[in-house]
Amino acid sequence: MRYSTFLVVLWYSIAGILAPARAQQPEQVVRQQLAWNGHIEAANKVGQLRRVPTFEGAIFRLADQYPSFQIRVPGQVGQGSVRNAVYEPFSPADAKLLATINLPTTATAEVVTGTEQRRKVSFALIPAVRRNAQSGQAEKLVSFEYAYSLTSEQGRPAKIKKARTYANSSVLAQGDWYRIGVATSGIYKLDKKALESMGISMQGLDPRRLKIYGNAMGTLPQANSAYRPDDLAENAIFVAGEADNSFDDADYVLFYARGPHTWSLDTSGIAPRFKHDLNVYADTAYYFVTVGSTPGLRVGAPRTISGRPTATINQFLDRQFHEHELINLGKSGRQWLGEGFSKDGSPGNSPFPRLIWCLVPRCSLLRK
Repeated sequence: MRYSTFLVVLWYSIAGILAPARAQQPEQVVRQQLAWNGHIEAANKVGQLRRVPTFEGAIFRLADQYPSFQIRVPGQVGQGSVRNAVYEPFSPADAKLLATINLPTTATAEVVTGTEQRRKVSFALIPAVRRNAQSGQAEKLVSFEYAYSLTSEQGRPAKIKKARTYANSSVLAQGDWYRIGVATSGIYKLDKKALESMGISMQGLDPRRLKIYGNAMGTLPQANSAYRPDDLAENAIFVAGEADNSFDDADYVLFYARGPHTWSLDTSGIAPRFKHDLNVYADTAYYFVTVGSTPGLRVGAPRTISGRPTATINQFLDRQFHEHELINLGKSGRQWLGEGFSKDGSPGNSPFPRLIWCLVPRCSLLRK
């Protein structure tokens, strides 16, 4: 019995050491006054603009048509609240501008914690407008106090980071390199004339030493922890006629290049489906050609298939997308929208059949 009691005490002691100890630091208070002056046009969820009153330093969240005030707090806020909020009524003209907007009834702060330069930082967003629950009138916040306390964490076990190895230098550090840009994914051909136009000397060239490098990643991942190649990777290519060690007029290079926009299979839904990833940073993916000192990577020999065919394939499903990045409602971030359509679908009575039709080659959205 004593032995069991000792084990229980020991377990709770170890658990107390390993568990993060959260302690509330002393309360701090931020006092703020708002200087209301002027107006600004703010967009709602569907992009409709409305002229609303504002103040110096106002923040407008996406789809909110009323201003808020943001407080930056170094550290992680554990508890926080708005105190001594003083409101004043809007002028009749400004109150009319806010008459149909859904406004909060209290000054409740929304706190988001992130990381800046490997340190915790919190942002408290406080609505600067309310609708008086008794009178129903819109009122503006003119002064308030934000009281908060930070949370400190101690004793958290350190995360074990997986070691990564990095190249001592890039493959581009040596040799002559020639860049190729592609706008879409597909198989590309380089003949003797194309290689010469790039500046490659074909006289006495051993085609076995031709190499093509490129990573074909599409958009680089947002998360720093996500995998991405450390350096350019060599791609397997096919070189017709390289067996005689001479690049003749009829010889050519074939290689598959992935464009800037990519596709992936999404299995999170009820049924798996392909979705596209539009690269918002670039419309061209680049590959690099060089003549190395050793033979390059080649496509393997095709697999030998025996027997008689049991099916004839004469059609397949293709994937296309139409996405033009034309307007950014928030004037910031990566959320862009394309063409705007009126309620009757103009131009034309229905824009969607026209969009589907224009996925085929040599089609223009401007076609009548």
